[in-house]
Amino acid sequence: MEFTLALASLLVIAVVAIIVLLQRKPAATPTTVTGQPTLTAADIREVIREIHGETLRDLAEQAKDDREDAISTAARQVGDAIDHTKRQIDDKVGRLENEIRQLREINTEKFGSVDTAVAGLAQQTQALNKVLSSAQGRGSWGEKMLEDIL
Repeated sequence: MEFTLALASLLVIAVVAIIVLLQRKPAATPTTVTGQPTLTAADIREVIREIHGETLRDLAEQAKDDREDAISTAARQVGDAIDHTKRQIDDKVGRLENEIRQLREINTEKFGSVDTAVAGLAQQTQALNKVLSSAQGRGSWGEKMLEDIL
């Protein structure tokens, strides 16, 4: 960018110097004292156009390079931010998976206890059913209940 500003400044200085030289020389003399032809206004315009074109090309190239640098820097920063966020999410997912595994183990343990209790109740229910299915068993059970009450 500094290079292009310096180039543009030199261009402006060169144009001003050429204009000053043209104004000092009379337009009627086509050759200089040394016998070389002088620059006409059309020649000067053409030189200025060429210099202006080169300057514009240089400025466009510099602007393109600056944009490419800015885009690559922004892309790198976005990529880094995405990677950082992904690592955080992966950490949280890992912790959640660990907690879920622990909860499954606890639930399995607790449901195992419930299964054991239900199996015990089923056995007691079968025994009570067996006792109450016979008349003698009902009588014995009734007597025991009466004793417990009294």
